[in-house]
Amino acid sequence: MLCNRFFLLHSFFPAPKHQPSTLLSLNQIFRNPQDRYRFLEYTHFPLWILKDFSWFAALHFEEYAYIFQYTSLFFAFPTITISIYLIFKGESFFKVMENVLLGSWLLANTLWMVSELFHSAISIVSIISFTIGVLVVPLYLKTLYGSFTPPKS
Repeated sequence: MLCNRFFLLHSFFPAPKHQPSTLLSLNQIFRNPQDRYRFLEYTHFPLWILKDFSWFAALHFEEYAYIFQYTSLFFAFPTITISIYLIFKGESFFKVMENVLLGSWLLANTLWMVSELFHSAISIVSIISFTIGVLVVPLYLKTLYGSFTPPKS
């Protein structure tokens, strides 16, 4: 039974490219552009989640709102910076479109957060960023569906 579970896990999550016993330093990861891209791509999402969690906490825990407001900004800056990097270093047109879509959503989400937490009137800029994301969706979907080839009969 344990063997079957390991096989199922291993089939969905293949072994990493590097030896599992060897921990790579950030210097080794950032030396290779492909590893750097993947590392930043995978780091991007936890930072985004931490930003949104801090936003939620700032709105719902009034006694700690001040701390969580600035914590959400602290996580927003590296998340947006990584998103911009991923847009310009995309490996293919599809990845660039995917990152433009995610980046515009993240920027709009962050501007909305700032307008809500700090009571500033920048929500119109947020709407513009959301609109850019919506306009990119058809191009992204066209690229996505164009990458599939019909099965040979």
